[in-house]
Amino acid sequence: LARLLPETAGPRAGTADAGPHAGTADAPGPSGVPHSAEDSARLFGHVTRLLEELSAARPLVLVLEDLHWADASTRHLYAHLLRTLRAGRLLLLATYRSDDLHRRHPLRPLLAELDRLRAVRRIDLARLGHADVRRQLAGILGAEPEAALVDEIYARSEGNAFFVEELAVSLRAGHRPGLSENLRELLLVRVEALPPDAGRVLRLVAEGGSAVEHPLLAAVSGMAEDALLDALRAATGAHLLSPTPEGDGYRFRHSLVREAVGEDLLPGERSALNRRYAETVEAAPHLVRAEERDARLAGYWYAAREPAKALPAALRAAASARDRHAYAEQLHHLDRALELREQVPEPAPGTPVPLDLLAEAATAGRMSGEARRAYTLVGRALRLLEQEPDPLRTAWFLTRRSRLATALGRGDGGAELRRAEELVRGLPPSDVHAEVLAHLAGWEMVNKPGPDSLVSAERAVAYARMVGAVDTELSAHVTRGVLRVAAGDIDGGLAELYETRERALALAPPDHLARAVANLPSVLEGIGR
Repeated sequence: LARLLPETAGPRAGTADAGPHAGTADAPGPSGVPHSAEDSARLFGHVTRLLEELSAARPLVLVLEDLHWADASTRHLYAHLLRTLRAGRLLLLATYRSDDLHRRHPLRPLLAELDRLRAVRRIDLARLGHADVRRQLAGILGAEPEAALVDEIYARSEGNAFFVEELAVSLRAGHRPGLSENLRELLLVRVEALPPDAGRVLRLVAEGGSAVEHPLLAAVSGMAEDALLDALRAATGAHLLSPTPEGDGYRFRHSLVREAVGEDLLPGERSALNRRYAETVEAAPHLVRAEERDARLAGYWYAAREPAKALPAALRAAASARDRHAYAEQLHHLDRALELREQVPEPAPGTPVPLDLLAEAATAGRMSGEARRAYTLVGRALRLLEQEPDPLRTAWFLTRRSRLATALGRGDGGAELRRAEELVRGLPPSDVHAEVLAHLAGWEMVNKPGPDSLVSAERAVAYARMVGAVDTELSAHVTRGVLRVAAGDIDGGLAELYETRERALALAPPDHLARAVANLPSVLEGIGR
């Protein structure tokens, strides 16, 4: 400092010895801190003057990073500067991580004091968005990251820039999907500093789900109310837990901390905790919201390693998700049901066979945008059908494979449809037969338009009407309407498309409604209307 401000090296600050370091700085104590409050004030005054003089020549920005780790002297200097700086073009920019501020953190009083200063502006930074995380990863990796990697790290980091970097390093080192030892240790530092009861509550919340209701936590923990509240107060004060927005329970402030706490459990400990949750919810269902109950039970019994109890819960959860059009969640539960089905040699009566589960899962995968996953599931079903032939089931799966292959760019899907048509030829009339004909007509409309494709569409309409397959009939009508316009019957084709759209709006089957609505403007544009 004396090199910049020579006057700081006055007689009080120098040394009696005229050696090589004489007169270069305040005489510090052994820790490098000025000897007295007066010396501190003098030092702070010199720093203030230095900054004012530097900022007189040009604008100056002074950045203090990670203020939550600052020692007392740094905090005092920062407060002094904010109170006393008057001249110069100077911006003091300090950052701190709010999640690290427990109730008794020494930075809290300073922040409260600074909020009262008119010259101070506090800016709360939101977590990074998906595009921000992609750019950060590109900077870390030195190349544009794969979309799947961005999605995974964004979901797990929840937009926390520090966690993005740590996860990127962890995944690059091969720690997928878990956490590296370094990251786990960083995440568990505050957990290990808590009282034992608070640590126990954190382990319970980690296994309870994304959020745990207070009455459920009380029932599972078996702790006295006062002891439970003290433990929760310690965990929330350490910024590890926070109340849910509804105010009826608790959740981890960051899912990675929850992941670290969960991974720190012993295998037997995790099973026991989840079994306790499952038994508690089954005994007292009112402790969990009705719309969440099946999914929560499925997760608890699965983690408790009780496949016979987890399987029916997973099937109920999948059905509930399907009814809410939550297809990604449905696919998750069906994937788990397929895994559990192999572990339960004698499931309860009425449990779907694997082919039925694969059919539902493939549909859920397509509806949720997971086309690759759906394609894999269909392939798995077709391999099973090679061992136990069933023409109708095989034809059904082949129509799905045709559609998915086209969506994924793995061919035009024609070979699958022709094989499906061969399989159903000569069989009694069925919904599957009608669906194969409708898909084939739609394929010809795109790939081989002409008189023959119009004949195929008319045959599909007639067959679907005969077997009463209303949804399939709507799809075939769309195909026939488009082909009629292309063949020159503009008014007739448009009338069919408009009528089909109105029927689809009334019935609202998602796929065929989308076809009816999307094809009409395309046809109108094609004829210049």
